[in-house]
Amino acid sequence: MSVLEQILTATRKKIERKKQKTPLDFMMREAEKNRTKSQFVDKILARKGAAIIAEIKNSRPNAPCFSTTLSFGERMRRYEKGGASAISIVVEEKFFGGSPQMVSEAKRHSSLPILYKDFILDPYQIYEAKAYGADAILLIAKIINDRNLRYFAELAKKIGLEPVVEVQTETELKQALGTQSRCIAVNARNLHTLEVDREHAIRIGKLIPRDRFFVAFSGVENKKNFTDYVKAGARAVLVGSVLMESDSPDMILEKFINPVKVKICGVQTKSAALTASRYGADFLGFIFVKGKKRTIDPLVANKIIESLPKGAQTVGVFADAPFADVITVAKKLHLSAVQLHGDESPSYVKRVRKYVPVWKAFRLSYHLSAKKIERMLKDYEAEYFLIDRLDRASKSLPMETLGVLGSRYPIALAGGLTPDTVKDAVSIAQPSVVDVSSGVERNGEKDSELIKQFIKNAKSI
Repeated sequence: MSVLEQILTATRKKIERKKQKTPLDFMMREAEKNRTKSQFVDKILARKGAAIIAEIKNSRPNAPCFSTTLSFGERMRRYEKGGASAISIVVEEKFFGGSPQMVSEAKRHSSLPILYKDFILDPYQIYEAKAYGADAILLIAKIINDRNLRYFAELAKKIGLEPVVEVQTETELKQALGTQSRCIAVNARNLHTLEVDREHAIRIGKLIPRDRFFVAFSGVENKKNFTDYVKAGARAVLVGSVLMESDSPDMILEKFINPVKVKICGVQTKSAALTASRYGADFLGFIFVKGKKRTIDPLVANKIIESLPKGAQTVGVFADAPFADVITVAKKLHLSAVQLHGDESPSYVKRVRKYVPVWKAFRLSYHLSAKKIERMLKDYEAEYFLIDRLDRASKSLPMETLGVLGSRYPIALAGGLTPDTVKDAVSIAQPSVVDVSSGVERNGEKDSELIKQFIKNAKSI
């Protein structure tokens, strides 16, 4: 018996128990109390680009439980803070550890619309979803015949729920298009085997007509997966496990929704600063470490900073500098942040952070694992952790290692980046920021065209 068949057997038994305990008439009256027009579709369409439906599920079949320290309420708040347009809650009890009560609890912590995810086999469950305050309900074409699928979608609409019909094949898509549902979800996960095939989901998604919209389900592990769905026409993408595995889901959501930020470092001239700013650099870096090739005097840096457009973000780079020197320069130049590029201790970083935001830089040996690096990062508190990929022997950390870190921490990636390599770096390493200096230079000076191309390529992912 497949996992899906086990779930359906358990669901049928659950429905009968619930009907005996709480009669349908009572559930219908409770649903009527919550009758309001669903804002689910409006909220998704309100976003200029693709929307994210952030999922909460307590467990999953045939896989380890999620490890996280966030409370339910805090996770909800972080989803909203990170830019999610809606929340999906898996309420199935036996295999996913959920409950319908999670929906009413969610409403206490967030104003976002809720997609109620269960294995719907009976109208009772639709009334139950509305009774607990859901805004939309998932109807899986694979487990519902044509007649019931149309009826369930009509019933959901009637009581103020937006029906989201899930499909996986062309035949199921034809079924879905015969309903009133505007939202067609294509699941990349095979419900019988639990295997994921994103390419197949994309192919089916491209068949959805323009008067409906494509919602992509499953298989989103990184920004590239998200971007692939969006490029295929997905109007919304459901993101689940990668968020549930993180204590910083808001950071992951922000990375998915927003282009990576770019820092042009080693700025020494007004023209380079203005060029970088004009082409969309998010940060400009000024190096105040003595003896370095791109070191700049604070007085010269100050004149450049004064010429920048209002709101330009500037970062001063220091290495093992006296605390008073760092704070003095940061205040005089009104720096947005300081980057500490030496062997500064966690206590030193914490002290500096009381006065100015901090980027803590690390040059790491190429053989270190993600777990070992993570243990180092946990000792520090910083706005960004700058990882220089190239160690002192010019060997580089694998992008896959950085990808693990990038999914959990606000990483600024530096070392060996060029306009030609930055796309792959962003796709695989998932940094919050990419930091470049020599990679946008010709003959030792910042080059306008290279800056433009680097920023364009970085932000295209």
